[in-house]
Amino acid sequence: MNAKLETYIVKKGSSLGIFVDFPISVQELRKKFEQNGIDKDNWKIAAVKTGDDDFGKAVIGCRDLDELNFLGYWISQLNSDEYSLFFEYASAGCADGTTICEYINLAANFKSCYRVDGIQNALELGQWRVSQYEKEIGHPIPMLWESEKEDFENLGYAFAANFHGRFFNGNYYARFSTWSDIYSGDPETIPLDYCLTDSLRIISESHG
Repeated sequence: MNAKLETYIVKKGSSLGIFVDFPISVQELRKKFEQNGIDKDNWKIAAVKTGDDDFGKAVIGCRDLDELNFLGYWISQLNSDEYSLFFEYASAGCADGTTICEYINLAANFKSCYRVDGIQNALELGQWRVSQYEKEIGHPIPMLWESEKEDFENLGYAFAANFHGRFFNGNYYARFSTWSDIYSGDPETIPLDYCLTDSLRIISESHG
């Protein structure tokens, strides 16, 4: 089952509203807004069903329907297990921050993130990287294991720095080199397929 961005939208100044799951079509959102007396320019997110505090604050603070729909689209590409891991990646610092922009990029690059269980510090990361290297070349290199503790730590720090690595809750989290930001934070760059605002305005004007 795919995940979705579940929100509760109200008219500004009111506590009564509607549940809206993103992504959503222009027609569906227009119908929900009209049935509940919510204007396209007079709405706000009152609550978010899932996610941690930082995610909730980012979504509740968002004032752009296109950004919410774009985030919802990328979240909908994840199954329920991946959605839980998405928040784990976010808490670990795999994203560059806690804005809607950063959450969009994290969701879009979900498969470019990974976790290594039980790696808690740079020393353990350096030792793990050596063992991985031995697997890659197909044979052990005993001489590498004669290195000083400091050498393994330095290797761990360097490896983490190159791949946005973070130690969190007893595990190591990082990005693959395939990570590529798809959103800069400018709503005008969101692909038209995910845009709601202009279409809602055109529909409203045509029925005005």
